[in-house]
Amino acid sequence: MVSLFVTQPNRKLRRMIWLASFSFFLSFVTSFGVQRVRMLYLMNSPFCFDAITIGWYTSGRDIVYNIANIVAVPLLYRYLPGVGLGMLGAATNMIEYLTYALSTKPSQLLIALFMSFGQSLPVSLIRGETSRLLGPEMQGQAYRQAINVWLTLNNNILHC
Repeated sequence: MVSLFVTQPNRKLRRMIWLASFSFFLSFVTSFGVQRVRMLYLMNSPFCFDAITIGWYTSGRDIVYNIANIVAVPLLYRYLPGVGLGMLGAATNMIEYLTYALSTKPSQLLIALFMSFGQSLPVSLIRGETSRLLGPEMQGQAYRQAINVWLTLNNNILHC
């Protein structure tokens, strides 16, 4: 399981794999941690959303996220290649979470809804760059390890 991180002959490549794995892990932990609390947050005051409103809000958020994944990533990659695109995504993701924390009206949550497009940018960039760096023979092993870590987290930690 650790051979991907230890047996790479190029030290710079090994460091980049470690950094990309940590960033990928951190991105998923924060997004799924917020997902667990988001519904309770929206059900409490000052919002008091019912189940139908939460469903519409979540649906809108997913639509923005997926459209950003399909359209914005290829378009923005031309103008902000590499790390610039990841930094833009991380910044919009932080603004989204900050907007959630400071909003007092349901209309302010729409700003957070549209800022959720940035959540897909770092993850897509990390997956694309690690695929390019590792080559086809190592990609299966890398994604298998990422899925194993995710399943372990999902089953043991996040469902407590």
